Amino acid sequence: MRRNDQLEDRQAELGEILDALSRMEQALARAKSADFQERVRGLLALGALEHNLNGIAEHCQSQDHQAESSFRDDLNGAENLCMTSEHAEIERLLRHFREELESATADAAATISLSGKELTRQIRAHVRNERKMLERLEAPEPVTEEILLRYTESPD
Repeated sequence: MRRNDQLEDRQAELGEILDALSRMEQALARAKSADFQERVRGLLALGALEHNLNGIAEHCQSQDHQAESSFRDDLNGAENLCMTSEHAEIERLLRHFREELESATADAAATISLSGKELTRQIRAHVRNERKMLERLEAPEPVTEEILLRYTESPD
């Protein structure tokens, strides 16, 4: 796969993550409603996001555990460290959120709302950081003077 295709795929993946976060935030708002039935609907909507939560976990794992990730190879050491630590924190928050979701009830949905809010906040910050890195990688590299001279000097 070409590098540009990989970067476009990563951008599309980040867009899908943001779409899932919007649905999650709507469900979290419902889960903390004063209305009991609305809280039930919110919890059901959160449970229906399991596929999206798996996608977010896969995003974190694939980025950190694939040696062949060309995206990772293009980052400097500090960026790699930042990306790895953000992914680890998201995975930790995601595990905690899933544990709370398993035992969440409509009578006590406030806890799930707090952990969900922290999870979405962390993921949004990560997506912003990753998009900045992708923009840098997508920008064309400047042409050096040596290369310019090679193609503009007369052979005579």
